[in-house]
Amino acid sequence: MFVFYDDVHFIKKGWLRRNRIWSNNQEQLISLPCIGASQNKLINEVEVDVTHPSYCKIKESIYHAYRKAPEFENIAPLIEQIFEDRPCTVAEFNVRSICSILNYIGVSTHCVLSSEVAPESRGMHRADRLISITKKFGSSTYINSLGGKDLYDKTYFKSKDIELQFLDPKIPAFEDGIRVGQKMNLSIIDSLMLHSPLISFDHFNSFQVEPS
Repeated sequence: MFVFYDDVHFIKKGWLRRNRIWSNNQEQLISLPCIGASQNKLINEVEVDVTHPSYCKIKESIYHAYRKAPEFENIAPLIEQIFEDRPCTVAEFNVRSICSILNYIGVSTHCVLSSEVAPESRGMHRADRLISITKKFGSSTYINSLGGKDLYDKTYFKSKDIELQFLDPKIPAFEDGIRVGQKMNLSIIDSLMLHSPLISFDHFNSFQVEPS
């Protein structure tokens, strides 16, 4: 199960509204325009400004960067639909786009929103809240990204009967004739544009879970 943590504070300089694509042989940053983005707001309270010119320019940048990619004709309609849905908030945009891509590459993980399934846990200490949500679904293991190693202690989770693990992505090196041997943290759009859904699925599953 994947829980979208949509009712925690927005990180203004984080990656909640940003990503990177590969354009003109270099990385290019793309960023959603937002209305009144603030770290005093929750992620599901920060609105996407779909009327801002840069909103449509994101899609145009993606098309320009990958128009000659082998899977462009298959992925362009997916991206078109994501942007045409005109989401209200950053959380909604992220949830819709991620779920659409998971469905495209054949990932059947059950996804839920923390604001809907565990609103009563808001206000808890950050570790206790994750433990509470994990237990709510009868799970005994919580997996966090590597960035959480500075925030969460395995010993504390273990004292609450929850095994804490950290996921370490093993991003494959590029082999497209331009970026051979390079490894970069680009948007999954890059993989989707270059590879079939089956290969993108394999890339998606290229990770290692750090043992307890």
